[in-house]
Formats: sequence, structure tokens, C-alpha cells
Amino acid sequence: MKNNEYFNNPVDGYTLFGEQISTAIKYQPTKNLLLQGGVFALREFGREKLTQVTPTFTVKYLHQDWNLLFGNLEGTTSHRLIEPLMNLERRITRPQELGWQVKQEKRNHFFDIWIDWLTAQKAGENTQEEVLGGVSYELGIMNYELKGERTQRVAKIQEGFDFAQPDSFPTSNIKHRTGRQTASSTSFIAQTTIYHRGGQIDINPTPLTTQINPALGFRWEKKYQNKIFHSLTTENYWLGFSEISNLHQSGFAKGHGFYFNLATKTKFGELMGSYWTGTKYISPIGGDLFQGVSRRWDALHQYPEPKRKILILRLMNNIKLTENAQIISRFEPYYDFGARAWNWSSSLFLSVKI
Repeated sequence: MKNNEYFNNPVDGYTLFGEQISTAIKYQPTKNLLLQGGVFALREFGREKLTQVTPTFTVKYLHQDWNLLFGNLEGTTSHRLIEPLMNLERRITRPQELGWQVKQEKRNHFFDIWIDWLTAQKAGENTQEEVLGGVSYELGIMNYELKGERTQRVAKIQEGFDFAQPDSFPTSNIKHRTGRQTASSTSFIAQTTIYHRGGQIDINPTPLTTQINPALGFRWEKKYQNKIFHSLTTENYWLGFSEISNLHQSGFAKGHGFYFNLATKTKFGELMGSYWTGTKYISPIGGDLFQGVSRRWDALHQYPEPKRKILILRLMNNIKLTENAQIISRFEPYYDFGARAWNWSSSLFLSVKI
């Protein structure tokens, strides 16, 4: 369940309430080949019928640390994209991605490149094809290993880096491969999404558009041997936007933004503060709060906001019920400097793996 109590003009207030069920059967005919198929179902509470029921099928080829996927992808939060690039609500509204993906996960870095085919078209249709591609890269640069009472720098690439789980930021469990706790770590992050809408065999007169959103940043984390106060993390990014089209349908041709985050993890949960400042920034699948053009459902309230500044506070907690079940809660008030008003959202998820 996610409830957005938004009353300002840029975004709508609404509630997403329902459940998802995903089943899968795996078969590994050879050492390097994995076949996986199943059914995904989505039900929104308040509706009589299921919202979505679709088969899933993935062909996965494994070679050393590399994975090649074709069919249903390891998508949404698994890409580890920051929120101005990908709305976290897509984990609820569009959890299935279809296309191909190349992925590598090691202790010292993470690499993910993919194409998600959003909408297909046939000759003579009024529907334009839509394609989304992306690259997500993260490299551990260095860490500081804690040895007794003092901290010693590890003078090589961060072989012991273990990245945070994508579903909860920031919750990294960073350890050196010798088993000693890492006192601090630094990583470089580069991400890009490319959205294209167009086609050559449709009858839709709307000009094609290609929108590109790059992001560059870094993460620094300091861990503490304390029963209450566990870690301090900062993540900071520059983001860009550009549109290639004969007619700039998004409202702007170019834009940029800066995204600053400071978080602490404690025994009682996580507290995070985020500051966003954007100038003519647009991301087709990015979080609604970061856009330079409003995303209201009714045209009367849709308008551009070239300069946008917001401050977000996040209270997050993961409660482990059993080995396979947990409750995830978030409370996120935000201040809109343009509207001079506070709004908030809250979410509560129950995750069960069998």
C-alpha cells in the first residue's frame, strides 16, 4: 500500500492498494543455461476483477560473472536507478519488463544494461512504439578497514565491496572479504536512461521523440561499531535531460538537476534527508516530484515549472517477521519551496517469499 497525500498542483494525490503474486518454475538444462517460466498476477483492492494476469518467461545465459537475459527482465528496483531517473512506484504499477538485459554483479562493482520494449505497433495502427533503454554502473573505489581501535586504508580497488540491496536505501552491509567490518567506503555511480517513442508504420502524426537522462554521482558510507547508531551515508548526483525531436513535446529541449542525500541507519530504522533542485528537468519514468512539468491527470492543472526545489524527509524501517517474510514501512513528508507547503506520502509493504 502506498498513499500519496499530495495537494499541490505538480502531482496528483492517490492511493495504490493491492497485492502481487509471482510464481516461477526453473529448469537448468546445462551448466550455463537457465529457463524460468511462471505467472504474474496483480490485483487492485476495490476492483472486482484482476488488474493484470500475464505469463512470464526468461532465458538466462550465465558466463562467469555475466548474465544475459531475454524475455522477462530483472527490472524496476533491481536496476538500482535513483528516484529522479525511475519512479519507485513502477515496482507497483509496472513491475514486469520485457526485452533483453546484460548484467554483472561482483563484490567490487555492478553493471546493468537493458532494453525494455514498452509498446509494440503494427502497420496502420494509431499507436506509436515505445522503447526504454538504460545503463546502471557502480564501482567501489576504496574502503577503510577497521582493525581493533584504528582504521587502516585498503590501498587497492574495493574487492570487499558488497552493494546495498536495491529495495531499501541505504542498507549496505559492506564487509571486507577477510571478514573484518569495513569502517568506510566510497563508490562511483553512473546511470543513464533513454526513452524513444515513434515508429514508421503507424498513422499517428505525432513527431517522434527521444529523451536522454544521464546521471553521475558518488556514495560515501561510514560504519560505526555502536549498538544504536550504525552508519552514516551520503549520495550526491548531477542529472541531465535532453530531447531529440522536431517538436519538443516534453516542454523543454534541455535541463539538469542536482540531487543530494544524507542518511543514517540506527537500531530503530533509517532517517534520510533529500534535497532536489532542478532546472527544466524531465525524466519520462522518473519520480513525479522531480519533474519540471506537472503530471496531473486533468489538462486544466498541467503546467510547466522550470525551476523546482523540494526537500524530502524519509523515515524507513524493515521489520523481519521470519526468514522469508518482512514488513517494509516508509513515511516521507516533503516541502515544496515553490508552493511553500508540506505534503506527505506513506507506504506499507508485506513481502513473503516461498
